[in-house]
Amino acid sequence: MHSHNKNNKLEIKELVKVKFDLKQEIKVLFNHKSNLDSKISKLRKSVVELDIKLKGLCNHEWIREPQLYSELYCKMCGVYK
Repeated sequence: MHSHNKNNKLEIKELVKVKFDLKQEIKVLFNHKSNLDSKISKLRKSVVELDIKLKGLCNHEWIREPQLYSELYCKMCGVYK
């Protein structure tokens, strides 16, 4: 019976280590996700700034997709009206 208790302690120790390693991996992935979210946000801001410039520069030709309630967009520069 003493051997069984010792085996349980070893198994618990191994499982705790695996759990710790998994939590560390999750932490790394969340940090990576946070960095990606930040980059995506900066890129979206750049797209908005470009759309503002394009709205002022382009002689727009407005069209819409042949779907109900589709938005107008310029076929030249791609900005939405």
